[in-house]
Amino acid sequence: MKKLLSLVLVGIMMLSSISVFAADVSFGAFVTEYLEDAKELEFSLDLNEGQYWELYVYNHSDEKLKIQINKGARTLHKEEIESKKTIAIYGEGNFDKDTYIIKATSLGTKNLSGKLSYHIANSEDNLQRKEPESLKEMKVNTPLGGGEPGYNVIKAKTELSNYGILKGDPDGNLRLFDIITRAEATALITRMNANYNDILKDYLYRPTFDDVGNHWAAKEITFAHENALVEGTSETTFEPDKNVTVQDFTKMLVTLLGYKEMAEQQGGFPHGYMMTGSRLGLFKDLYLEGPDDVTRATVAVMLVNSLDVPLMRMSGFDFSENTAEFIIMDGKNGVELETFRTILEEK
Repeated sequence: MKKLLSLVLVGIMMLSSISVFAADVSFGAFVTEYLEDAKELEFSLDLNEGQYWELYVYNHSDEKLKIQINKGARTLHKEEIESKKTIAIYGEGNFDKDTYIIKATSLGTKNLSGKLSYHIANSEDNLQRKEPESLKEMKVNTPLGGGEPGYNVIKAKTELSNYGILKGDPDGNLRLFDIITRAEATALITRMNANYNDILKDYLYRPTFDDVGNHWAAKEITFAHENALVEGTSETTFEPDKNVTVQDFTKMLVTLLGYKEMAEQQGGFPHGYMMTGSRLGLFKDLYLEGPDDVTRATVAVMLVNSLDVPLMRMSGFDFSENTAEFIIMDGKNGVELETFRTILEEK
């Protein structure tokens, strides 16, 4: 039997291994704040009435740290964590809508190292009460600016170059540590289509955007926009040379893979797309700090991570329920396996 997914009924529990700003609180996702070479870290949790939370503190430092949770001037919890230890704190009460301040402070002379990971749920039953796999020590080998590329970047560069997706500038330079632009990101998304050369050969730019007409990526932008893979920054502008954030590119890639409706059901941009991207494994081997501009190296790793993700296709529409039905092309239960790798290798 084919795997059908009615998105109105979908509820997804995802584990996130990325770090985002404290305001980016998403239900069902673990959010991680990193302790990096500082004496203290402070961030806030904005809770709605009746929510529950759990907090995991990982002290990788050589000295003790103190964790403190405050609501206004009132201290709700205070605890010291030994070096190289992990603790779990559960907020099991029926909390009022308010802002709670989480603060970690070094108790020694050295700066902090480690992470604080929290999860917010709508019921006590939805608390995980265990260390999620994705919060175990990550292998970080992708520098986001400068330095030599890590193994995963070299692997991504090789694979994407072999498929004709990643190309250099007119001088042949890949510029892996340059921030990627909207035009460059759109070109990469378009090249994931195995037949993009044939498609674009006779593809004429139609003047949807006033600032794209003579741009080198005009055909790619037109194709991606007309196929609803990218959006303009206004009705008349695309801003092709503007930098791309990790949230922007995640939305492009999730949409390309066919999971746009799922992301919209999870809250839309940016949280729903980041949660869906995490579930699909797009951030594997990456260390992302908030909604920052991303390098070509980071985007290359995300693209390689997407190559083996089963594509989601619309399979029908239930007019009585006014819901679309989707099929995940995962190769199970008689369903064909369809990924961008299978498509590219059939070329």
